[in-house]
Amino acid sequence: MGDFVHLHLHTEYSLGDSIVRMDALMDEIKNFGMRAVAVTDHGTLGGVHKFWSSAKQHGIKPIIGCEIYVNGEEKKRNHLTVIAKNKNGYLSIVKALNSMAKSGKKFLEDKDVFEMKDVMILSGCMNGKIPRFILSGEISKARNTAQSYLERFGEDFYIEIMRTGFKEQKDLNMDLLDLAKELNIKVVATNDIHFIKKTDALSHGLFVSMGRNMRWDGTFAYGSDEYYLKSPDEMKVLFDDLPSAIENTLEISSKCTDYDLKPDLNLPLLSEDDCKTIRNAIDLEKLDDQKLTRVKKELKLIESKRFCTYFLTVSNIIRIAEKLGILIGPGRGSSVSSLVSYLLGITSIDPLKYDLLFERFLNESRTGDPDIDIDIEDDQRGTLISALSQNYGVDHIAQVGAYGTLGSRAVVRSAGKSLGLSDRVIEDIAWRVSGYGTISEALSKNQELKKISQSVELRNLMDYSVKLEGLVHHKTTHAAGIIISKEEIKDKMPLTFDGQRWITEFDMESLADLEVTKIDLLGLKTLTNIKDTLGSATREDLMRIPIDDPRIYDILRKGNTVGIFQLESTSATSLTKKLSPENFNDVIALLSLNRPGPMYSGVADEYVRRRHGGSVMKDDFGLDSILKDTYGMMIYQEQIMKIANDVAGFSGEKADMFRKSISKKDPVLMEELRSDFVKGCVANGYVESKALRLFETISNFASYGFNKSHSVAYAYITVWTAYLKATKPAEFISSLMNSNISEPAKLLMYEKELNKLSIKLLPPDINESKTFFYSDTKAVRIGFAAIKGVGTNLGRVIEEERSKERFENFQDFVSRTRKKINVKALESLILSGTFDSTDPNRKYLMDNLEMIVDLASGGLKIIQQQLFENGSKASLPSSENYPDYDLNEKMKLQRQYLEIGLNLANSDGFSRVIESGFGKVSFQIFENEGKIFATDGENEVAFSYSEPLKEGETYEGDFIYKNGNMILSKLTKSSEKTYIYIKDPTEMQEYMQRIVEMKGHHVIFKFEDLSLTLDDKTLKEEEY
Repeated sequence: MGDFVHLHLHTEYSLGDSIVRMDALMDEIKNFGMRAVAVTDHGTLGGVHKFWSSAKQHGIKPIIGCEIYVNGEEKKRNHLTVIAKNKNGYLSIVKALNSMAKSGKKFLEDKDVFEMKDVMILSGCMNGKIPRFILSGEISKARNTAQSYLERFGEDFYIEIMRTGFKEQKDLNMDLLDLAKELNIKVVATNDIHFIKKTDALSHGLFVSMGRNMRWDGTFAYGSDEYYLKSPDEMKVLFDDLPSAIENTLEISSKCTDYDLKPDLNLPLLSEDDCKTIRNAIDLEKLDDQKLTRVKKELKLIESKRFCTYFLTVSNIIRIAEKLGILIGPGRGSSVSSLVSYLLGITSIDPLKYDLLFERFLNESRTGDPDIDIDIEDDQRGTLISALSQNYGVDHIAQVGAYGTLGSRAVVRSAGKSLGLSDRVIEDIAWRVSGYGTISEALSKNQELKKISQSVELRNLMDYSVKLEGLVHHKTTHAAGIIISKEEIKDKMPLTFDGQRWITEFDMESLADLEVTKIDLLGLKTLTNIKDTLGSATREDLMRIPIDDPRIYDILRKGNTVGIFQLESTSATSLTKKLSPENFNDVIALLSLNRPGPMYSGVADEYVRRRHGGSVMKDDFGLDSILKDTYGMMIYQEQIMKIANDVAGFSGEKADMFRKSISKKDPVLMEELRSDFVKGCVANGYVESKALRLFETISNFASYGFNKSHSVAYAYITVWTAYLKATKPAEFISSLMNSNISEPAKLLMYEKELNKLSIKLLPPDINESKTFFYSDTKAVRIGFAAIKGVGTNLGRVIEEERSKERFENFQDFVSRTRKKINVKALESLILSGTFDSTDPNRKYLMDNLEMIVDLASGGLKIIQQQLFENGSKASLPSSENYPDYDLNEKMKLQRQYLEIGLNLANSDGFSRVIESGFGKVSFQIFENEGKIFATDGENEVAFSYSEPLKEGETYEGDFIYKNGNMILSKLTKSSEKTYIYIKDPTEMQEYMQRIVEMKGHHVIFKFEDLSLTLDDKTLKEEEY
C-alpha cells in the first residue's frame, strides 16, 4: 500500500486551478496507507506551511516542491517540477522565486534553475520545456535541454511520465522514454493532481471556469477526469509496464529529509545594548517611588525575556510615524497596562492612573513576543510602511499576506454566473444563504431555501456551491500586519512583490506557528476623522482635550451618538442613553458593557440599575475596594485578577492564568485552580464555603469581563469624538462623510445628523465644490467624489482646471475638460445638479449634450451633417423657455447619482418603530460581516425579509419590531418599483387610476405567494 509517492500535486493554493484541501488530502493519503506526499503548486510556496503542518498532524512525511515556470520558445512559460531535498533546497527555491517576483518577470531562466542547490528536477507535464520541444518535433532541442539538466543535476534529474488519457500524451511518453534510455536518465511516474476523487472532476471544471470568469460548458477542465489522487494500486496498474517509474518515487522521497520551515528572523538592534537604551530613555532617576517600583518590575521581566528590542522597535515605528505627522492612537489592548510602554511613548496613558495590571499584558508564563498593536490614520498606512522600508531597507520589511476564500454568498454568485443563471435568481439565493455559517447550515435551517432548491438548475448550484465553499480563492494583504527583520526576508521565506514592497506568501496563522514576530499597524478611520476635523493634530494635542468637559457627557446622555467612536450602533446608542454617563469612568464601563455577552445576559441592564440606584447588592465578600467603582459588579478582567491576587494570594502571573482559565471555561485548569483559590482564600480568613461561593460568582461574571486596558484607551477616542462633535460639528460631520463617501447609506445617516444640528448641506456646485466634502461653521458642501460616476480622480481634475479660472457655464466646462472627462461623467454632473448655478435647466443640457460636446471638439459631427445630409446648418437651440424636468422627475434622476441633498423625509424611522412596534420607514440596506442591515439615515438595524434587496437603493416599507427582532413585513416602494398588496385579484381594478399616477415605475401586485408585474401596460407573472 505504501510503495508509491505522489510527487506532482496541486493544492488550493494553486489559485483557481485546484480544489485539493489540505486535511482532506492527508486523510485520503492515510487511507491509502501512503507514508509521504509532495506539494508542487504553480509558481508559489504559499501553501507549503499548511501542507507541512497538516502532513505532520496526520503522520505523513511532507515533501516540499513547486511547479515553477521557466523561459521557453518565443517567451512562452514552460513548467518544471522542482523538489527540495532539505531546508537548504527549500530556501534555494524561495530565493529563486523571490528574485523572479522582484524583477517583475513571469518565469525563470535555465541559469536560475541551475543555481539552485539541494533540489531534484522532474521534467514536468506536457507544458514542460522538454515535452514541448518533442511535441513540436524539435527532438534535438529536447535532447540538448535534457542533457544540460543531466549535467547539472546528475542523479537528481528525472524524466516525468504521466498517463492521464490523452493520445498525444501517449506519443509523447514514447519519445520521453526513448530520450531517457538514450541519455540514461531515470523516469518517474506522476499524475498532476488537481482534485482528490474522480467524482470531483466536474466540480473542478466549474471551479476553473469560475476563476476565469467564464461560462462553464459542463466538461472537465483539462479534457480529462484522471487528474485525481490515485491510490498506489491504481498507479501500479497504470504503470505495470514501467515498475521503475513507481520505484523511483520512493527513491526521490528517501532523498528528502525533514524540513525546518522556520525563517529564524530577528528584529534589528537599535543599539549595542537595547535594554540599556530603554533604561536611559526612561531616565529612572526622575521617577517617583511608585513609578520606579513598577518600572523596575516590568523591566526585570522584559529584560529576562529579551523583549527590549521589540519594545524599542515599536517605539521607533511610532517615532517615525509622528515625525511624518501621522496621528497615532493613545494605545490599544493590554499593552496600555505597561508603564514602560507609556514612558517610551508607545502609549499615551499612565496605567497607574487607572489601576491597570502589567501581568494582564506580560508575565513569566507568556510565550512568544508581546503583542503591541498600533492604531494610525487609516489613509496613512502606506505612507508609514514606505518610510519604514526606507529606514530599515526594503528587503528587511514585509507586509503580511492573506488569502480570501469563497464564502457562501461569493460561491453562489460565482458558480451561478458560470452556470448561466440569471442575475435575479443568483442574488435571491445569495440573499437566502447569508447569515448562516455555511450553505449546508442554510439548507438545513431555511426551509424556503430548501424548497426552491429542488429544481434541477438550483440543485446543481447548491450541490456545487457546497463542494466549493471555503476554498482559497485569491491572495490579498493583511489589513494590519508587517514584519521587520535584521536579516533579508527575501532569503528566508516565500514572498511576492507589489512593485514597492514585499508581501509574505505565508498568512498570519502560518507566520505565528513559525514564530515570526508580527507588528500590527491598524488603520483607524476615526483618527483620520479627528485629524481632518482639527486640520492637524498630534497625540499630545489630543491628550490636552479636557475629558471632563460637560458638553461631552451632554451629547452622550442625549444619545446623540452618530459619529461617536464605538457608540454608533442602535444597541450602543440605547445603552448609552440608559447608562447616562457623567464622567470618564462611566465611558470606560460603557465600552466594556457594549458587547454581546453583557448585553444579552442582562449584565449591562443590571449595571444600569445599580448605576441609577435601582438595585443594590451587598458586599458579602469584602471586595468593596476592588468593585466600588463598578457598583459591586465584575466587568473588567483586571478586577478578577485583583481578587485572585488580594484575596487568594495568587501571584500576578497566576492571577492572569486564573483569568484565562475561567474566561475560556477550561475545565481541567479551572478545577486545578479552584483548589488553589479556595486554599488561598481560607488562608486569608475565609471559610471554605464562602470561598467556594466567591469562586462560583467569579466564574459566572468572568465570561462577560472585558480588558479594562483596551476600554480605557478607546474611551479616550470616544470622548475625543464627542468633544469634537460638540465644538466643531460641521467639520466633524464633514470628515465622517468623507470617510464614507462611497457608502450612500452612511451619507444619508450623516445628512440627517446635519439636519438635527441645524447645519445646512449645500448641493454640489461646479464652482464651489471640492473633490471631498468640506465645511465652514454653518454648512457642509457636497464633494464631487460623492457623485456616482465622478469619483476622486475626476474631482481632482475639475479642481485643478478651476484653479486657473472659474467656469462660466457648462459649455466652458466641456471645452476645458473634454479630453479628461467622458460623457457618462458629464451626465452624472448634470443630473446631480452640479451645474445648477450656471445652467439651471438640466433637461436642456441632457438633450443637447452630444452637440455641446461636439462643438467643444471642433464641431466635426455638425460639419458631417451639413455635408452628407440635407445641408442645413445645425445649431444649439436657445435655453430660454426650454422645458425642464418637473420636480419629481428631477429628483428621481438625481437620486440615481446622488442620494443625499434631496431633503426627503422619513415617514417614521426605526426609533419610532422600536417604540411603537410597527411603522413605515424609508431606508437603504448594506452588508456587514455577512449580515444585512438597514439604515434610515439615523439608526442601523439588522432585519429580516424574504427577498433580496440591492445595496445603494432607497426603499420604503412597513416594519414590525417584535421580541427584539426587526422584520420588514411589506416592501411598498423602491426607486423603480411600487408594490401593491391585495387580498383578492378583483381588487386590481380599484388600483388602475393609481397606477396611471405612478409614471416611471414598475408596479408589482403581491397576492399570497404570487407576484404580478405591470410593465408597459402588460401584466406578466414574475419569472423565478
